[in-house]
This record gives sequence, structure tokens and C-alpha cells, in this order.
Amino acid sequence: MIKPISFATVLLGLVSSCSTYNKSPVATYDNAGSDGTSINQIVNADKKTRPIKVLGSSKKQVDGKLMAQVEIQNSSTHPIRFNYKFDWLDESGTLDSSSSSWNRSSLNGNQIISIKDVDPRGNASDFRVLFKGI
Repeated sequence: MIKPISFATVLLGLVSSCSTYNKSPVATYDNAGSDGTSINQIVNADKKTRPIKVLGSSKKQVDGKLMAQVEIQNSSTHPIRFNYKFDWLDESGTLDSSSSSWNRSSLNGNQIISIKDVDPRGNASDFRVLFKGI
């Protein structure tokens, strides 16, 4: 004999199977290498973020807060869409990931743009940028 399934059990099964899954990995640009020198390389890039090339970056203090700017280029001839966000690091290298949100952007083929952000909390000494393909 088949036992009746309660409505709550069915609902729980449907809700748990509908969780969102972001298939796009996150590529990272670290402002400084392990020896403190600037590096212009994005690591963990996938097919969607591989065309993004970092041409240069800068940081400066503005009203006691760190402002970071990164110049990027689409190295392909096709347009790309992506999300990016700045992560802020304090003097000890500790990440404050709660201080930044994802921003949407796009690049036409071979286009160069600058993206920038300011540490909202005012205690960062360095930064990194995360890229996620759309």
C-alpha cells in the first residue's frame, strides 16, 4: 500500500531543489604580488572573463579613505558583459568582504575603461578586484 505524502514534504522537496547556483567562477586581480610589486594579471579567469586584461592600477588616499582605480581592456574583438567588485584589505591582509557590492559592466571589442571604487569604511590599505562573467 502506498503511503500518502504530505503537502509539506512535497513543498520542502520543491524548494530545496530550486536553489540558485551560480555557474560563473570568480576571477581575481590582486593589486600586489607577494613581494609587494604591482602585477597586472587576472587569475582563475574562465572563458567569459579571459579577454579582460589589466593595463594598470593605482590607489591613493582621499579624505582618509583608500580610492582604487583599475584600467582594463577587452582583448577580444567581441563585446563581453561581466560583474565586478572591489574587496578591501587592511594592513594585516585581512579581507573585509562586506564593504563592497557587485557592479555590472560591459566592454566592446578592444575597448579600454577604468573602474574605480572607494573603501567605505576607511581602514583599507590595499585592494583586489573580482570579475564574474555574465
